[in-house]
Amino acid sequence: MWGEQDQGGFREGLSEGKGQINDTSVLGKACQKWAKDESYHSYLEVGTWNGLGTTKLIHEMLKKGVIMIKMDMYFIVWNVIVKNQK
Repeated sequence: MWGEQDQGGFREGLSEGKGQINDTSVLGKACQKWAKDESYHSYLEVGTWNGLGTTKLIHEMLKKGVIMIKMDMYFIVWNVIVKNQK
């Protein structure tokens, strides 16, 4: 179940335009490095916060023709991810 605390954090991050991971964090830098690596041809992301952290970092660095599959069990989160990645 998606608890009230998680929902509140989701809405707060969304209103601020921020994800949990950013391009200056260790994980954010690693995601950017992997996304630029041409030896990888597909990525699978299972679960996201609001699509503005690792999802956005990887999406922005991907080369044309590379596939990124995003999955989330909460429909409201999925709609936000799709909106944020256009």
